[in-house]
Amino acid sequence: MLSGKILGIVSSRRVKQEMAKQGISPVNLAGAMFKIVLI
Repeated sequence: MLSGKILGIVSSRRVKQEMAKQGISPVNLAGAMFKIVLI
């Protein structure tokens, strides 16, 4: 259950905006890789 919440947070618009601010691009691919690392 906790992992589901964490994965949901990683997918949120706010987190994607923060990744873009940090220069992480492409954001969608980075989000997918981050989820894989967490799993």
